[in-house]
Amino acid sequence: MLTLASSTTWAQDSDTLNLVFDSLSLKRMPGSVIRIDVENELMRDQRTGIGSAIAGKVPGVLDAFNTWGTGAAVILVDGVPQDSYYYNSLSLMEIESIVLLKDATSKALYGAQGDQGVMLIKTKRNRQKGRRLRIMGEYSAAVPRAMPHYLNAADYMEKYNEALLNDGADPASLVYSQEAIDASRNGELSAIYPDNDFYSNTYLRENVSNINIFADVDGGNENVGYYVNTEWQRSSGWLNTPQGDVTDRLNFRGNLDFKVNDYLKAGLNTSARLSFNEKPKSGDYWNKFATVLPNSYPVLWDPAQITDQELREMILAEATLVDGQVLGGNSSFLNNVYGDLTRNGNTRLMRRNIQFGGRLDLDMSFLTKGLSAAAYGGMNFYNTLFTQQNPGYSVYEPVFNTDANTIDSVIIHGVDKTARKFNTNEGNSDFFRQVTYYGTLNYNRTLGDHDISAVALVYGNEITNNNVLQKNALFHAGVSVNYMYAGKYVGEAALTGIGSRKLARGSRMELAPTFGLAWIVSEEGFMSGAGGIDYLKVKATYGISKNDNWDNYFLYNGTFVRGATLNYYNGTNRNSETNYASVANDIGLQKRRDFTAGIEGSFLNKALQVDAGYFNSTSLDNITLMSQTYPQVLGYENLVYNNFNSDQTQGIELGLSYTYQINKLSVTAGSNLLWFSPKVKKREEPVYEGNDRVLRRAGKPTDAMWGLLSDGLYGEADFNADGSLKNGLPVPTFGAVRPGDIKYLDQNGDQIIDQRDQRIIGHGIRTQYSLYLDIRYKNFGLYVLGIGKAGNSSFRSGNYNRVFGNVKYSEMANYAYGPDNKDVNAIHPRLTTGSGSHNDRNSDYWLYKNSSFMIPAMQLTYHFTEESLLPFIKDTRVYVRATNVLVTGKNKRFQEVNPNGPPVTQGLALGLMASF
Repeated sequence: MLTLASSTTWAQDSDTLNLVFDSLSLKRMPGSVIRIDVENELMRDQRTGIGSAIAGKVPGVLDAFNTWGTGAAVILVDGVPQDSYYYNSLSLMEIESIVLLKDATSKALYGAQGDQGVMLIKTKRNRQKGRRLRIMGEYSAAVPRAMPHYLNAADYMEKYNEALLNDGADPASLVYSQEAIDASRNGELSAIYPDNDFYSNTYLRENVSNINIFADVDGGNENVGYYVNTEWQRSSGWLNTPQGDVTDRLNFRGNLDFKVNDYLKAGLNTSARLSFNEKPKSGDYWNKFATVLPNSYPVLWDPAQITDQELREMILAEATLVDGQVLGGNSSFLNNVYGDLTRNGNTRLMRRNIQFGGRLDLDMSFLTKGLSAAAYGGMNFYNTLFTQQNPGYSVYEPVFNTDANTIDSVIIHGVDKTARKFNTNEGNSDFFRQVTYYGTLNYNRTLGDHDISAVALVYGNEITNNNVLQKNALFHAGVSVNYMYAGKYVGEAALTGIGSRKLARGSRMELAPTFGLAWIVSEEGFMSGAGGIDYLKVKATYGISKNDNWDNYFLYNGTFVRGATLNYYNGTNRNSETNYASVANDIGLQKRRDFTAGIEGSFLNKALQVDAGYFNSTSLDNITLMSQTYPQVLGYENLVYNNFNSDQTQGIELGLSYTYQINKLSVTAGSNLLWFSPKVKKREEPVYEGNDRVLRRAGKPTDAMWGLLSDGLYGEADFNADGSLKNGLPVPTFGAVRPGDIKYLDQNGDQIIDQRDQRIIGHGIRTQYSLYLDIRYKNFGLYVLGIGKAGNSSFRSGNYNRVFGNVKYSEMANYAYGPDNKDVNAIHPRLTTGSGSHNDRNSDYWLYKNSSFMIPAMQLTYHFTEESLLPFIKDTRVYVRATNVLVTGKNKRFQEVNPNGPPVTQGLALGLMASF
């Protein structure tokens, strides 16, 4: 039978957490800390991305990396901060544990990196004698959940004519004739009346696939331990052209630990992460699919339609044919979409990340018991190499006789040129180098009822970017002390000095204090008779962290240069003029003030696990351009920066897990909840008076969605015979309006519709909840995870949802107000060939509720018992997993369509993992 083990540890676990600079048990931590046991997580959910071990599985995290809704946590892999390319290529198979630090006390020693939370990833190292070999192979395939739907050429031409009429065009001067529309609809003379569908199987595959093969080995003895892994992944991509969009990823890691003597241990680690992408040199093909009109030009057309025999034979002899057809085009479209995908050569993008480092651990108990020291130094190299072929190809523009509907001649644009050589494109290549080092002095001692753990730290991290003068440097030093008395009273305090080169000399170090308290209530004598309570801890933390997470290094400098032109001799001559303005920018580090309080508990003979907490995180003194305080009329526009803006986020986090076990059946049901409320505490903004005071951002939600309020669309009854609005209706300032335009409401009573009529019409996500079920019976395991988001709104945005101007028309054009649909509550305003300056602005007309619930993973696993395997096989399991099998939401058609990128998918995976 399978044994049931919790994948997420909230509190009472006595296991020691590796916190990079120190080690502590969860029991002794007063803050909001989560530990994920990756081995146990993979037993039920074999998805290997880091986010799959976090999203929906732990309390207090929005999506995969956003702590409390305040922003993305920094990710440290074996103590080194890594970028998205590195951690997105990590496999859970090479990770031992993940620890999330959310409160001020637990993240204090991570300095500026700890502003929005810290995620500590510890890679695998040998922990046992002997040797173990593991292999894992997985094949997965995915299909689109939704694809964009654009109008065909005939429907587009009809709708475009409708837009012209809406704009007041003369019906006799429309762009598209009825003859052209009918011919296109009937498929006649495709060279003259093309109808291109870029989402057909000519361009895109019906599904994509992914192959993932992973192997690792670890072993050692009491003196030496090693761990090595290698991984290969191939993603097929969506293109159905001879050269698809294929990506290969190769990963390698090697960790070595050895004992030098009784006092000194050393560890070495190295990793290499490489990816290779090859695809046609077409640029952003998704954008082309979404923007090139279906009738712009014939992508392919048959030269047999040419009436001149000599010309036809010449074209057939000289052109490079595609299934007997030539590439179409014209002077406006020299680059044919299909030609770019098949005849324009390929691009190759190679990304490489090489990391290596070494650590020394010194046992200094020869000086005093419990004293130790550690030092780490390492380097991280990342570069990209982008190469491309530079061939050429011809496009053939058919010139036809409009009277006879025949092709009389052909204009040839471009020259066919074959190119096999790949040339380096330096503009798309990149490089950075990272150096990380730290040193610690640790003291861990138990003296009767007194448990003391203290650490002193010096930390530095520098990143050198390509073509950037100033290095991105972090430096901090600090002391943290954790004290436990009688196994039930915990106190922790830290003081960190955070340094930054972004501050003026002499002011580059600031102090940040934190402290926390915890009470293990279940250890008290009066709890001995409390039935059902196995473990209960009450905890609270408070602290200040500081950071320099703003872009410009030299804001403190205060001297700015502005170029201008001096005219003289009555404007007939001019000279260059340079103005110098000096403004004192007395700036300091940005601050975050965190307060947390909560409980952790285990009840009913450890069947019920509870983690509940309140958090209040305020981002203070954020660097702000004081454009309203020092406007242009004073000569200081865009010159003065101060520590000014502040925001606050508060909320609750809750995690519940209940396990029922009887005989060979065990069932674990769990839920995680995050609710938060973000608010603007202080904002540099204009002075609003009277009815406009409601526009002040201070005191409003930071995620507020501001926009105009509407009352449907203007109808014909709202206009006079001359086209002017009837008396009493407020006058819009965004351009002339006609029937079918959005009818905005006058909020401030001035009878004018402008930006001052904006109000809060929605907000971002505030609530995320998840439910999971883990059922294990004999050798079978079934795991189902569901994640929901509630209360948030989104705008229908982009050219797909808002059809204005000379854009490609999506299916939304069919729902527009028009001659056949004069409903003032239509879901799309009238079509127009103009910019839509009145309609194309944020308002509640375009707003929709974005609440949803999805099942991102559902996995069925069969575990082979040792008795059913060969003697040398220790553990084997096979599994089938479905992803995104269920997505519900009132407005799915707006949520799932991704017109300018790859589609949202659902898929199936089959896999095998075995240990030897």
